[in-house]
Formats: sequence, structure tokens, C-alpha cells
Amino acid sequence: MTTNRLFSLLLALGLLPALGCNFGPGRTDDDDAGDDDDATGDDDDATGGDPVVVTIADIHAGDVDDDTFVTIEDVVVTTPMLFDEDDNEGSFWIAHPDGGPASGLYVYTFYDVVDALDEADDAQPGDVITITGTYVEAFDYGLPELRLTNASNVTVNGTTTQPAPHVVDAADVADGFADRELWGTVVQVENATVTESPTWDNYLEWRADDVIVVDDFYYADVLQGYTDVTVSGVLHPNYGDASIFPRWHDDVTFTYPGCDASWGDDSVQGLRCRVVDEDTEVSVDGLVVTSPATFYGAFFVQDLDATGEFAGIMVYDVFDNLTVPAIGDVVNVTGDVENFDGQTQFAVFSSDDFETTSTNRAGDIVPLALTSACDLTEAHEGMIVTIPSVTVGALDYNFYPVDGCANIGVSSLFWADVTGFETDTNGAGDITDLVGVVAEDLDELTINPRDTLDWGTWGGSRCVAN
Repeated sequence: MTTNRLFSLLLALGLLPALGCNFGPGRTDDDDAGDDDDATGDDDDATGGDPVVVTIADIHAGDVDDDTFVTIEDVVVTTPMLFDEDDNEGSFWIAHPDGGPASGLYVYTFYDVVDALDEADDAQPGDVITITGTYVEAFDYGLPELRLTNASNVTVNGTTTQPAPHVVDAADVADGFADRELWGTVVQVENATVTESPTWDNYLEWRADDVIVVDDFYYADVLQGYTDVTVSGVLHPNYGDASIFPRWHDDVTFTYPGCDASWGDDSVQGLRCRVVDEDTEVSVDGLVVTSPATFYGAFFVQDLDATGEFAGIMVYDVFDNLTVPAIGDVVNVTGDVENFDGQTQFAVFSSDDFETTSTNRAGDIVPLALTSACDLTEAHEGMIVTIPSVTVGALDYNFYPVDGCANIGVSSLFWADVTGFETDTNGAGDITDLVGVVAEDLDELTINPRDTLDWGTWGGSRCVAN
């Protein structure tokens, strides 16, 4: 847990490329380690002659030989692209628009091909394409795979809706086992219970009724014990284990425990409880600023008039257009609702979408009192809380882990750098009267004091910076 916060921040700011996944050993780079010299020429994997026109169903039926040069017509792209520039890899999935068993296929390609397709806005989810490449049965378990070495071997014929997910029983795809004809298919498991949370120990994979779920496209903010969860996505033998890859927000439906069905999309509580889809523009008025800017420019607001929990949210200034208001200012916010690595946020794109209506409510900010740091849940994310006593271990990058509480810590969102945070705190030990904003990053919840006045003592001393 030493690099995840920095990595998440850089990815959020667009300073790192999106990462794909290497689905197993045996991959080799394209014939050119840099740009693909086949980008506009013939496919160097062709075995000779014109490609054979086949269907995905033909492949699943075993009617296409390994290493056959093929064309597949009028199939829909069912996923975004995964790619890894360092390893010169890329991939996506295609399917017959009708969906169902034997309808899907994995496409493996190279980063430069993905880059060319993306630059042309081709092979995007929902595009109907004709694609030419070499069909292979990869790995020792014979993964059906179309290898694409040439961006010009993809022709976009139009767009369509995504195939309806094929509903399966959890038992039919649990524990890494599934019928081969389901590989590459968009499937759905309904009314499941989360049996294993996504954590760093399991590479952020999780399980619903023992179905393996992989977060390469979309991180679902679920915990063990959540019920009535529906999971959709492409089924793929990830390192040989049949797994579902959710692609976007709609592919994982659930409700956080404690949410109220009456909360609407004009309230922070409704937004925190997923009443609208991600990337939906909404407006909420009368929110009070509860924090200074984080080290990456975001800040927190809260509905002080709301009773109970789920009342706080982060405001993320996408283009750095805003002057961060003072704590206690009352603001109206319009923005896109997003969930980044578990943190719900308003993504604000313009200063026109942000209005300060009044000031001087800092005295009305009363932290929610909790008995123990171990009582923190999803319901407290974005809110100001106070805890009478916390014992922390040694600093791990910018995170003091709380003793006795898994994946809960005290952290430094409002410090300019980790060195300053370490200097202003007293290291491992007891903290009294801790106040802070609760933030979430993947499987971790953190309490973030806003300055050195947000605790009574730390390790036996007041520890106020000079």
C-alpha cells in the first residue's frame, strides 16, 4: 500500500497511460518494437491468399482451423480497449449483435494498432465492424483469439446497441469454470452476494457468489456481504480462470447499505447512493465547503442540513478553472457524477458550473462523532468526522494505518507533500480528538485532518507545526 494513492492521482490527472493486462505467458512483440510497419500495408500474419470469411459461431463450433487468416463481418465491439504501451500490447472484444452463447471473441493486437484505431475513433464500443486477422488458439488451454496486426484491417460499418447480456446462473461460471462457448460472450449474473471484496491482496479481483470479477475496465466499489448485486460483462479465461470483466458503471448494480430510496439526484445523499449513472450531469445547491484544497486541487463539500450519513462529496476541478472557496462558503455545484477508484466526486468542467452564494458557515460545521475509527463505512465518505482516540502504526508513504482496523488509516490529502505531513505529526502512537474528512481510494478509507488543529494530541504531544 505504498504507491496506490500516487498512481491513482497521476492516472486521474492523465499523467499515466491507461494500463491493459497481459493475459498470460507466450506473448511476443510485433515485428517492429516501435511503430507497426504493417499499419497501412498487408497483414504479415497472413498465411497466403485471401482471408476466409467466417463467423464467430463457426469459430466456437470448431469449424475454423488454428492459424487461419479470416474475415469476420458485421460484429459489434463490446468493450473499450485495454492496452499497455510498454509491452506493446492491446486487446478488445467483439460479438455478434444478437449476443448469447458462442457470440463473442477476444481480439489481441499491439499498442500501435490500438493507438491508430483510437486516433481514427474506430473500434469503439458499439461500432459495427468488419475485421480481418489470424485466428489462433492461444495458450495451453486453447483460448479462441483473433490476432490483429493492422489498423486498416478494421472497417467501421455503423453503430448499434450493445448485445443484451446472456443471463447465467452463478454456478455455471463460478470458481473459474465455464463452458467454452461462453468465452468472449457478454454475460450477466443476477441477485448475487459479494463473497470476497476487491483488495490489493487479490489484485482487486472480487467474487459474487464465487464468480470471479476482474476490474480491468471498471472498479466496482463493493464489499464482502453486499447483497442483490448484478454483474455483467465479457466472460474471459483470465490466466485460465473464467472471469467476468465489467466494462462500465451499468455493468455492476448494487445499493450501499444504509441508502434511502427517497434520496433524489438533487441531493448529495442521492448522488452518493448511485441514483444516477456515472457521467450524468446534475446540480446540487446549498453545499458548504468543509476542506481546503487537496494536494491535487480537489476539495470537499457537505450538505449540513442533511440528517444522517452519505452527506459529503468531493469536488474535482477537471481543468483547474476554479478558485477553491474558503471553508464555510456555501456553493451551488453543477458537474458530472463520477466514481474514481471508489471515491464519488463532482467533476466540474467550467467556472460557470460553480457559484458561491454566501459565506461564514464554518461555525456550523459539526463533525459526525464516531466511537471508533473501525466504525468508518462507505456512508462516511466525503464527510467530516471526529473520533476520540485512534492508535496508528508507522507511516506507509502518506498513510498511518489504524491499529485493529483493516484498510483504515489517517492520511495527508491536505498537505502539500508527505515530508511536511511526517514533520507535522508524531509518527506511530496514540491520537486524541481526531477530526478529518473521510476519503476513499480503492479498498482503503482514510481520515484526513485539514491542518494541525484537527487533533488534540499526537503521541503524547500537541505537535503543532512552527
